[in-house]
Formats: sequence, C-alpha cells, structure tokens
Amino acid sequence: LLAGGHDRGRDFEELARRIVARGVATLILFPTTGERLWQAVQRAAGERPPPRAFFTADMEEAVALAFAHTPAGGVCLHSPAAASFGLFRDYRARGEAFKASVRRRAEA
Repeated sequence: LLAGGHDRGRDFEELARRIVARGVATLILFPTTGERLWQAVQRAAGERPPPRAFFTADMEEAVALAFAHTPAGGVCLHSPAAASFGLFRDYRARGEAFKASVRRRAEA
C-alpha cells in the first residue's frame, strides 16, 4: 500500500485497523501523514508483527520499493488517504507521477 500525503489532521486509527486485519504486508509512506499512519498501524498491530514500512518523499523510489516488495501476481494499491499537497500540485499530478513511474519501471 502506498499512502500518505499532506496532513489535515485526520484520524487514521480505523484505517490502521483495516490494514492490519487485511494482512497488508508492506506500507510505502509519504510525508507528512506517513509517520502518523505508521504509528496508528503499530498500535493496531499490538503484539502481532506490523507490516514492513518504508518512508519516502519520492514517487520513483516508492514505485521501485513497490516492485521490489510485491510478489509476482500480488497487488500494490496506491491509495494515499491524504491530500497530495506538499509533494504534488494536486491529486491528478500525484496520480500521473505514479502511472509514469510504474510505466518506466515496467519497461526497464
């Protein structure tokens, strides 16, 4: 799961519980909410091991991490759960950056 973005003070506790319950294996997190989401996931995991977590502010790196940590036939979801501002002009620019990074990586 690629998630994170501009912090608007949202509560990530329910999302964190769902991430843990669904067995998400890897989180790739963007600032500024990535750290807050990670803390919520750690709380939700309790005694269970939490997913792997990577922190990045770069879409190319995020996609490279996704390719490296998603098994063949697996699913990598780009669902930020936060606004795009700060790293991207808007949600469209963020989505285009994601698609372009995936295309470049797939062609390599």
